[in-house]
Amino acid sequence: MNLRDKWKLSGTVYREVAYRSIQMSRGQGQGSSSWSEQDLRKRFNSAIGSAKVSKLAFAILGTIGAAFPFAEYAVAPTPEALISGVSLSLAISLAYIVFYSLQILPSFSSGEPYAILMTLPVEERDFSLVATLSLIRTFDYIAVCTTAVQVLAVWILTHSLLASALILTGAIINIVFAVAIALLFSGIFYKTASRGGRSTRATIVRAVFLITWGVAALSIGFIFNFISYLLPYLTTAILGIFARPAGLLLLVIHPFSIGFVIANVVYPSLFSSIPLPSRTVLLIPRFVPPLLSAVASLGYVLLAFIVARKTVKSVSRITRGFGAKISRPIAQNFLLNVRSPLRAYVIKDLRLASLNPSLAFLYATPIFEVLTLAVITVQFPEMKATPMIVSTMVGCFFTTMICSILLNTEGAGLEYTMSLPLASKTVIDAKALIAASTFVPVPLALLAIGLSRHVPSDYVLLIPFIELIAICAACVGEIGFFIRPRRANSLDQSRGFSLMAGSDIKRLLVSLMIAFMLLLIPVGVYSAVFLQSFSHAFSIYAMALCACSELLIVLGITRRPARKVE
Repeated sequence: MNLRDKWKLSGTVYREVAYRSIQMSRGQGQGSSSWSEQDLRKRFNSAIGSAKVSKLAFAILGTIGAAFPFAEYAVAPTPEALISGVSLSLAISLAYIVFYSLQILPSFSSGEPYAILMTLPVEERDFSLVATLSLIRTFDYIAVCTTAVQVLAVWILTHSLLASALILTGAIINIVFAVAIALLFSGIFYKTASRGGRSTRATIVRAVFLITWGVAALSIGFIFNFISYLLPYLTTAILGIFARPAGLLLLVIHPFSIGFVIANVVYPSLFSSIPLPSRTVLLIPRFVPPLLSAVASLGYVLLAFIVARKTVKSVSRITRGFGAKISRPIAQNFLLNVRSPLRAYVIKDLRLASLNPSLAFLYATPIFEVLTLAVITVQFPEMKATPMIVSTMVGCFFTTMICSILLNTEGAGLEYTMSLPLASKTVIDAKALIAASTFVPVPLALLAIGLSRHVPSDYVLLIPFIELIAICAACVGEIGFFIRPRRANSLDQSRGFSLMAGSDIKRLLVSLMIAFMLLLIPVGVYSAVFLQSFSHAFSIYAMALCACSELLIVLGITRRPARKVE
């Protein structure tokens, strides 16, 4: 078997890994025996298509993210700008590879997708290589694109072959570390999603893990905004290396170490030309910083080699059936609690989220919203109405996305739910309540920020609280557009939602338009009334009246009986 055949065979295994991981992330099994071959093939193709689109999106964003940090050096070429550009670019590419791989690799940890290779006449050596190649397929062109843009950027900006070779070395180290991290956390993901259980310890561990991962994953999507805030602090820290002994720690941290080495190659007199206080020169000889960064970089090369060997051995061990093992205690005592339909459905969704890595955003969004608002409002010394509205709408954006995530993750389960004797308004209210509750920290955070700064009127602090009413209307409207059947006793019933279906993308866009319209109308009313009266109090009253009217209208529509078909 030649390398081309091995690469082709690895593609089959990779698709199986991706399909199993996507189904597991949606809380679904591998399929029912009653399903037809056509249904199974459709579900499989939909899952693989979703993985391809997601991978392409990560590759595009990762490439842009890897190139973006070099912009400052292109405008103002300074040593610290080069160090910042190289270090941030490597950090961003590592993050994108890790977070995409975590979507595909959870089922890899079980080793089950590789059972099919056991039945084939594949030699031991070929088996290990096929397994490794299937792992490489997880991030192949994401890594290639980010590495290529990093090498090209350094070459174009510095015209140094040695610097280009060093950034290539740093990118390879990055890839090795990213794979090792992804394998480690995918094993935790697999255990988290498969173990189940309702013990307090297991619940806390799952919640902490999902919140941490969700906040980190959400931050990847807004990395371009964070870079503009991070660069000034990073530049100050880099310059502090030459004035404070404690700053030497930055020289030994990856990827800053390779950034300093590249900067020293491009600017040979970097460390010797910086004027330092006499006392600092005595404490830190000038040859120490370049030597320390070079030794640290060499150490990371050796560490990457060791990690690569252990990763290959780990892949071989997992694919031979020695992956993560799940031990589940046998349930002996059962406690049946009867709850109201609304409360039961809310608890069901929350428990599903606590077991599902794809719903980590649900628990992480409130924390991420507060962190984002803290970053955004730093630039506003005075919280006027405009900054308050802008900050509020940022929180609204996350909440509308949560509605789509709740629908997409449940998938076909929504169809089964609607076959139960359960009113559609109950499902709508339950999901809208969960989504709207993620917005609650926004008005509280903005209230705390507003009280710590000057505001033109205390009424301005009420804007996010009134927008909470509009959020409720928007969530009910967005979810109700999917769940509520338009005609009673017809085939036009509620069905699952998938981002890969063309008709569902259209439904998503229409529902988002409905939600955004319901969110913007109260803000528009506030602005229009204020421009006419210049009274914050009167504007707030008009905004509250508009938001309450929206909520009553939307609730009335979703509770109106569906039109019967003659």
